[in-house]
Amino acid sequence: MEEEFQTCAWDEAPDAEPLEEDEALSPADIQSNCLWQFSSTDFIMEPGIFSTLKRYFQAGGNPEQVIEMLSENYQAVAQMANLMAEWLILAGLCSKTLRIHTIPRFRERVLTICNLFDHRLREGAGGQMQSQGSST
Repeated sequence: MEEEFQTCAWDEAPDAEPLEEDEALSPADIQSNCLWQFSSTDFIMEPGIFSTLKRYFQAGGNPEQVIEMLSENYQAVAQMANLMAEWLILAGLCSKTLRIHTIPRFRERVLTICNLFDHRLREGAGGQMQSQGSST
């Protein structure tokens, strides 16, 4: 049985618009920014993966390098949480009880991760943000 796959050109993708800040960056800077994103845990699962891949390849990025980075940094965090929840339900835990106990913890964890990511972004922009702050 043959499966048919719908293909989509890069330019037809919903998020295919080039980023304005990319126009001011060199291809090496764009690649560096994309590689930093690819090094994030489970970045391959992010909604913006295709636009980041497009930016990286249009800037002359190496396909082997991106495949290696995405593979090395795939830890299946969300998938593992779903699997554990399914196992708990199969073991007899009521799904309502599972939601009551896990949703607040997931929310807390997501906020912690967002704060860490925000801190990491600020450190990445470090010199620019600190030099702007020190000149005032």
